[in-house]
Amino acid sequence: MRFLFFDIEGANCFDFVSKMCSFGYVITSEEFKVNSKIDVIINPESPFDRHIIRQKMNAYPIEKYSTRPNFPYFYKSIKRMLEEPEQLIVGWSIENDVKYIYDACKRYNLQQIHYKYLDIQKVVMEVEELKNQPALDTICELYNIKTDSILHKSDDDAYMTCKITKHLCKKLELSLPELYEKYEKYSSNVDTYISHLKSDEEIAIILNRRRISYMIRATKQKNKKTNKYILKENIYGFSGDIIDQNPETVKQIIHYVYDCGARCANNLKECNVIICSDKTMAHYVENDKYQHVNLMTLKQFCKKVLSTDNKVAQK
Repeated sequence: MRFLFFDIEGANCFDFVSKMCSFGYVITSEEFKVNSKIDVIINPESPFDRHIIRQKMNAYPIEKYSTRPNFPYFYKSIKRMLEEPEQLIVGWSIENDVKYIYDACKRYNLQQIHYKYLDIQKVVMEVEELKNQPALDTICELYNIKTDSILHKSDDDAYMTCKITKHLCKKLELSLPELYEKYEKYSSNVDTYISHLKSDEEIAIILNRRRISYMIRATKQKNKKTNKYILKENIYGFSGDIIDQNPETVKQIIHYVYDCGARCANNLKECNVIICSDKTMAHYVENDKYQHVNLMTLKQFCKKVLSTDNKVAQK
């Protein structure tokens, strides 16, 4: 039996789709003797998130990734490696990495790769009685594990995971198969992971609300228009179903509200005007938190407030 430790880095997770840019792995014997330590650099075929660049979370120069083959080129070898029958797979906060592989297969219309895995981070949290998820380097320091690893370099992160697992097995006086068995609750497989994923419809709703949120944060009060019903001190909010069912109308209202010098907010606790549907009106009326809030349905708002402005769509 062999042990496989792997870690993945990505370029971005735009629209809830992770784009892999490196697959690093370490293969050891049952005695944790390292047989292979390799970092596979992959062309993500997508731009890097500015946060990743700004925080220097890329192990290689950005231009290097675009010179590499894309995921389908490495698919068969990665699939063969992960589906090796006589092995145990371990990762650190591994479901993030599972998502990268799942998204890559789905993105390129490739058959999903099926394997079982153990999240050693969760085991460490229980053993050390930690409430918050620790970083790899934090636990290496806690366990006095010396490493010259480069953070966010996939094979180095996989190697740190290997060292932590080895230390934990020694501390608990367990072999890795015994550790797997004892902490079975922290192991899972790809089929189970897929069964818990959000549907495409649920993701679309989340993305829609996120885009509205970005729009609100990016819009500035302009004082270009005058409307006696829109006061500059007002803060407008929208119920979730209004955003989901009428996104284009909501966007137009947001622009109009800011043009009139008022503003909008996603957090309804900040709002003194909430635009909702007939269906959700009762919820806000009956909730004490909203007793001092002016409630209007979308139809009421369009008819009363926007009736004199033909540039805004009315529904």
